[in-house]
Amino acid sequence: MVAVIELDKLFLSFAMAFLLAVLTGAGFAPTAGYAESKSHTDKNGTSSESEAHENGGKKETGGAFYVHLKPLVLPVVGADGAEQIITLIIALQVKDEKAAQKTREMMPKIQDAIFSALYGGLGDGSLRKGQTVDIPRVKKKITAALGEIMDKEIVSNVLIQAVAQRTL
Repeated sequence: MVAVIELDKLFLSFAMAFLLAVLTGAGFAPTAGYAESKSHTDKNGTSSESEAHENGGKKETGGAFYVHLKPLVLPVVGADGAEQIITLIIALQVKDEKAAQKTREMMPKIQDAIFSALYGGLGDGSLRKGQTVDIPRVKKKITAALGEIMDKEIVSNVLIQAVAQRTL
């Protein structure tokens, strides 16, 4: 009986967190436009760090490429149910367009790996300093999770673009 009550409480916490995310628009923001002013973001959410220039009729680009993930909304669930909603905006730095394309193709798997890696750590406090998200630990956890599902050479850096925390 106690287990059923706890499951109902957990389900209610998730439902409230999801409803709050939907009502506030979290997770539905556009992904383009997070690049620096020198960058160009294409329709696939990839940007190139340096400007392309003409060289004998051929466009060349130098620098890194970035793949922007859709905002990731995570509930922080404690012993008494949902405590906070954390929204992360993440970009992955890759070496070239081929790596960017591979990353985009794996996006559902990437989002699942990141969500799975962060969910428990945010809830148990190992990825937080008090109530605040510990960004360096989160980056390490995401990097490790991505290393388990794809070649380590594809993603060279994980960039946390923004963090929003909302106490429930």
